[in-house]
Amino acid sequence: KEPPKRDPPKEPPKETTKFAGVGGTIGHLPDDLQQQVKKADALHEEGKEHLAKAKETKDNDVWAAQSKKALACLREAQSLFAGAQDACDERGLSVPRELMDKVGTNLQALAMARKQAP
Repeated sequence: KEPPKRDPPKEPPKETTKFAGVGGTIGHLPDDLQQQVKKADALHEEGKEHLAKAKETKDNDVWAAQSKKALACLREAQSLFAGAQDACDERGLSVPRELMDKVGTNLQALAMARKQAP
């Protein structure tokens, strides 16, 4: 009697993601992603302004309105920043460290706005 034959070795699964790592600058991203980051930056700054106005006021109505505007701007900015990161990953581009820092900064501002909001 012969021993049972073994199956031929299987090839390892091929990578399905195109993640290229971290590096580069925002200026080296494609134009559509640069515009997305610029729009997110503008929304982040607008959200910070609304947050500052909410902190400075003594009027509850102004505080509530400014806090809600700050939250809306910062959430939209976060969505755009995250979308740019995802697009980099999908296209196999390196995600700039600068973009990752902007995401972190915006998350901190968003956390502050959530604590401030009614």
